[in-house]
Amino acid sequence: ICYGKLAKLYRKTNRLQDAVDIYEKDLKLCIGLQEKGFVNHLRDISKCYDNLGSVCYEKTEYQRAKAYFEEALKIRKKLVFESTEPRRYEDMAVSYHNLGAVSSALGEKKDAEEYLQLAIAINEKLVEEQHSVVNMRFLFKSYDNMGELFRKERDFKGALPYYEKGLEIKKQIAEELESIESFKSLAKAYEYVGTIHKELGNSEKTREYYENAKAYLM
Repeated sequence: ICYGKLAKLYRKTNRLQDAVDIYEKDLKLCIGLQEKGFVNHLRDISKCYDNLGSVCYEKTEYQRAKAYFEEALKIRKKLVFESTEPRRYEDMAVSYHNLGAVSSALGEKKDAEEYLQLAIAINEKLVEEQHSVVNMRFLFKSYDNMGELFRKERDFKGALPYYEKGLEIKKQIAEELESIESFKSLAKAYEYVGTIHKELGNSEKTREYYENAKAYLM
């Protein structure tokens, strides 16, 4: 826990290599405890790999980040076979999402699309079963990343359905929370969809979504 807090502090202050060093120490500790067989630390080990991948992603060391994310996924697949508790599926969805993001950064569109579809499938099931805001936010991120994947290729028709699905999730979150932050986030989602319609030359739709965005910002 102390390692994790210190690493988060380093990340906030942009001391990314220091964060990597701390996470590597944390990983070594967790592996040591696992080997001694005190308790099962596999989930902690997967989290260490995930944290290392995230920091390497921030450092734009994408190949290194991908390797860490792959290690996390290997462990999380094993854990899902051992137990069907929701948090293990949540962890696996995070791994798929992270691998989708880093594959996109590496220009590996096919891999990115496959990973993100797997993340979406798990998160959709979790939202259906639990209807928690946390799961909805993860699902939105996956939709958003998939939309961005198509947008980068200027495939606006391909991007539109994912941004629209993301918007629907943001509506649900705003209904649940009714907070200023959630309404601002909803406004941004309307803007995303409006921008895609603008690229597609749909002027009426563009105006409609931009006006909806403004309504939530007033």
